[in-house]
Amino acid sequence: MSHPMNGTPDKRKSKPVFIRGLEELENKAEFAELAGDEFPHRKSLLEVDRRSVLKLMGAASALAGLGGCRSLILPQKKVVPFVKQPEDAVSGKTTQYATVYNLNGFGIGVLATAHDSRPTKLEGNPNHPSSLGGLDAQTMAQVVSLYDPDRLQLPKFKGEPTSWSDALAALRGALSESKNGAGFYLLTETVGSPTLAKQVQDFLKVYPAATWVQWEPANRDNAREGLKTAFGQDVHVAYDLAKADVIVSLDSDFLYSGPGAVRYARDTMARRKPGHPDGYNRIYAFESNRTTAGVVADHRARVKASGIARLAGLLASRLGVAGATGGEVAGVDAKLIDALVKDLNASRGKSAVIVGDHQPPEAHALAAAINEHLGNVGTTVHVLEPVLAKPTNQGAEFAALLQAMGTGEAKTLLVLGGNPVYSAYGDTKFADLLAKVPLSATLSLYNDET
Repeated sequence: MSHPMNGTPDKRKSKPVFIRGLEELENKAEFAELAGDEFPHRKSLLEVDRRSVLKLMGAASALAGLGGCRSLILPQKKVVPFVKQPEDAVSGKTTQYATVYNLNGFGIGVLATAHDSRPTKLEGNPNHPSSLGGLDAQTMAQVVSLYDPDRLQLPKFKGEPTSWSDALAALRGALSESKNGAGFYLLTETVGSPTLAKQVQDFLKVYPAATWVQWEPANRDNAREGLKTAFGQDVHVAYDLAKADVIVSLDSDFLYSGPGAVRYARDTMARRKPGHPDGYNRIYAFESNRTTAGVVADHRARVKASGIARLAGLLASRLGVAGATGGEVAGVDAKLIDALVKDLNASRGKSAVIVGDHQPPEAHALAAAINEHLGNVGTTVHVLEPVLAKPTNQGAEFAALLQAMGTGEAKTLLVLGGNPVYSAYGDTKFADLLAKVPLSATLSLYNDET
């Protein structure tokens, strides 16, 4: 850039000059040395002759060779070929198996890739409706647990190794001493597997006095109670977001967690690609914390978790749902509510209102009423039979179990999965109550707190 002396712009064209720093502009000696020699400080290094270099290389090769001498630190094992080669088994050729990963009682269809009968990768099953080929990071990581060296290898009794026969004998002895299983409690996580559910039910037929309790720290009790209020019976609600032009998220991270999240994410994001035949969808997110749904939302408002039910009532009242009442909600612009109501009325049968599982039953009942009022049920919202084997209020069941453990009614407790000593809410003091049970057993992958 030129700088004429008279202050008027110099219209003559000049080539731009590029510099690599202020040092070059000031023409310092340090920069000249750096520009002339790529490694200016190499002179300070020790001079090493050819013989020394060869010595160092030889020593490095010897140390690297020691790494392959595993027999020095590990017991020797013999590798033998198959006596009878499995049918269609080709060494080095991958095989895939269709299976299902269970999360909170709901299955996600996956394809397990195996090398020489060893699973190495999980990916979504394109033919399974819950995933359509997609998969979340949590499910993908489950394959790593198969090779975790910290997994339990054998049963333990009071911290000492024991045998399976002794462990089963102790449980059978407790059952034989009881009357039809009285005082025997079976604690599981949420069961959605028909196979496991049938096994538990067969057990209860033999021991009808035994008690089956389901409990998880993050359960869907509120959603179940709210939907039961709305529809008069236990139901499961699923969404077809591929048909939804407008999606309203009331403190729900439906794109990341919860039943159907993988499918919902694929269907929702497919509608946000340019050129989609059904057009671009629109997302409204009202949330107390940052969620994936809020990140991609077209309109987002911060609302306290305690204000979501009030917001659902306001929205239902504005839409004309019979008996709904609601007032202003702090943090929500009235103009945004006006635009949302107008949008929902214009998208009847093509919208969906989704509420987070942790919200109170009132919010879920209001959302169900809104979807029914807008004509979404049967198009974007599907009311189905319960997916879980035993739909129940887990909080109430768990409280009854804690009482039985405290009063001594629980003589035997078998925990199938989960870690209630760690995950139970703090004021229950589950570990102290567990110590009062004469016989307790847990089936777990790890030697955890329970």
